[in-house]
Amino acid sequence: MRKTRMSIGAWGLLTKYGTPLKVAEAFLKGELNPMEEEHIEDIVTPVILETAKFRITQNMAKQKPESR
Repeated sequence: MRKTRMSIGAWGLLTKYGTPLKVAEAFLKGELNPMEEEHIEDIVTPVILETAKFRITQNMAKQKPESR
């Protein structure tokens, strides 16, 4: 198992949002400030980012009213 060091900013993001996936979702929705965005790479992997994109897309599809 690889040990990594986490920056204080990254730790703050995890404390605020709970999981790397929720951090990625907040990033994609534009909810992070520029200082928080600097720490994204510390905790969000490409796989997590793609999963967040998928979840956001799915949620938007569910909320979209059907046009008839």
